[in-house]
Amino acid sequence: MNSDHKYFELWRLRAAALLVTLGTLGLLEHPGFSIINAFQIPPSADRGLLIPPHAKIHFFMAAVYSLIALVFILFIAWTGLLHGRRSAWYAILGVLLVGGGAELLAGRFIYQHGSPIYAPFGIPIMGFGWQFLYLYLIAWPCALAVSYRPIFAKSNEEPG
Repeated sequence: MNSDHKYFELWRLRAAALLVTLGTLGLLEHPGFSIINAFQIPPSADRGLLIPPHAKIHFFMAAVYSLIALVFILFIAWTGLLHGRRSAWYAILGVLLVGGGAELLAGRFIYQHGSPIYAPFGIPIMGFGWQFLYLYLIAWPCALAVSYRPIFAKSNEEPG
């Protein structure tokens, strides 16, 4: 393999890690919402929402664990994916399928953040924020597509 080809593959892997990062930034809305509403930080997204103390601790801990999970996703992208690890590619795919599937199902049955993708189901479009929140549903598959060839075009040897 010539050095130009290796250089191009490195940039594809770097672009994939950046795309995962971009999608992950949109997901900060989930823990942010939980913390803002658990502690009634103005301007709260749901002003006047009465949350009992027991539920507040669950909101807060869900936010803490969500932030930890987002850090792990970034770690996987910037260590494993960037270095061409198949396990990292499959980990991002798994998180996308499970998390993205849950996100889409929750949007269908609970609240859709104003996304027009639910209109064919007869759900009125209401709310806001889907453009930023659903960014990972586009960015992560793009990251997987961009990184596919550098990771899977070789045998089991490690890149570099």
